[in-house]
Amino acid sequence: MQTINLNIDDSLLNQAIQHWKNFLSQHQKESVNFTYVDDIGDTIQVINGIEYVVPTKEDKKAFNTPKKNQDFTSLDSLKSELS
Repeated sequence: MQTINLNIDDSLLNQAIQHWKNFLSQHQKESVNFTYVDDIGDTIQVINGIEYVVPTKEDKKAFNTPKKNQDFTSLDSLKSELS
């Protein structure tokens, strides 16, 4: 199997995605569902015209990891570090 890599300008890709969204909204049946991958690699699932980001395994692991107070900073401590 041969792999072909195409370099497509981001603006053209965004125009194509927008075209598909417009096309589907104009020809929408009761429920139109589809999935696409956005420019940063996230999988987006569109259900009845609403976009949802599908979490990856890494996202789910991060959500379930207990957080500690040291994982966060207050606005005051951030300001003092930047001063």
